[in-house]
Amino acid sequence: MWSSHSLDLMRNFLYFNDLIIFRLSSFRHCYSACMLKFY
Repeated sequence: MWSSHSLDLMRNFLYFNDLIIFRLSSFRHCYSACMLKFY
């Protein structure tokens, strides 16, 4: 029982981690695009 629960926690954590990495990469992409536009 605890193994499936920890698996769910791990899956949620990995999904949240991917979401954060995706947000950071998209923010970095927009930031570099703005920098190229201004310079």
